[in-house]
Amino acid sequence: MYDFEVEKILKWVKGSDAKFLLVQAPDGVKPYLSSLLEALEEIGITVVLSGEHSWGGCDLAFCEAEALGIKHILHVGHHGPVRFKISGFNVLFIPGYAALRLDVEPLLSQLKAMRVRRVGLAASVQHLKGLEKVRRELEEEGFEVKIGGGRFPGLVIGCDYSATMVADVDVYVVIAGGVFHALGLSFMTDREVLAFDPYLGRVRTVEKLRQRVLARRLSDLAEAASAEKFFILVSVKPGQNRFALALEVKRRLEKAGRRGLIVALNEFSGEKLLNLGSCDAFVNTACPRLTTDNRDMFPRPVVNPGELRYVLEGNLAEYDLRSVLL
Repeated sequence: MYDFEVEKILKWVKGSDAKFLLVQAPDGVKPYLSSLLEALEEIGITVVLSGEHSWGGCDLAFCEAEALGIKHILHVGHHGPVRFKISGFNVLFIPGYAALRLDVEPLLSQLKAMRVRRVGLAASVQHLKGLEKVRRELEEEGFEVKIGGGRFPGLVIGCDYSATMVADVDVYVVIAGGVFHALGLSFMTDREVLAFDPYLGRVRTVEKLRQRVLARRLSDLAEAASAEKFFILVSVKPGQNRFALALEVKRRLEKAGRRGLIVALNEFSGEKLLNLGSCDAFVNTACPRLTTDNRDMFPRPVVNPGELRYVLEGNLAEYDLRSVLL
């Protein structure tokens, strides 16, 4: 299912003189790690598998490693650190490229039915290696295909689409399991976005999901406009910790005559939020996708920092959905 680059990992471990290794991976990848973990144990490494969630390159298990006195972390399933620099630990990122053949026929059928010509192509890290193959097959059928730039051209992650955006396309195609990455891209563009799931061989538009998110965002912002007391949520995950931004949010709220209490969390849940007591609304400075994809977790309206100005100004007429990822 996945290429974990075992030889590369073994070489890194031997070269780093590690005795203990904390292995971290997303929940959907953990069940496939057995062979890798056995290979590590066979060369004398004591492996500790993190049983916690792993949400992205923003979420490294530093707390667990520090508590256990482990200095080496193997992070599987993401391309690298997101929004922070690593210090004090030796970390290796292994993307876990998907070992499956990409059948583009469902995608070709959908694109032809839509009568589009210019296609922006992107993928989650597991399918990044397949982008050029898909590009060639689409171009052979007469499509003009563009892939974004940067260090990882065409890469989509949940909160950053800078390596995806290209000019002058009719439609974007995101190759990834599910619709999470495609939906995020739809927040950033007025072009239609297709989710191409290579595991299911299915292509679908995310426009209805986008409209549903937009409606919920406008509802939350309208309700939060009259809020007096806010809980300002801060994550302690290394790539999600925006404490300085939380302080700025608190300053802006108080300047506008509102009240703001900063709350620190590692993992978010509805139960934890309810246990905080009463407030009128939340400002989420942690992962911005919590607001759009886990909205039902929040017992009161929630806004992201980029949306705060609409709340304080009480003007939703010019709302831009791109602000939800700021």
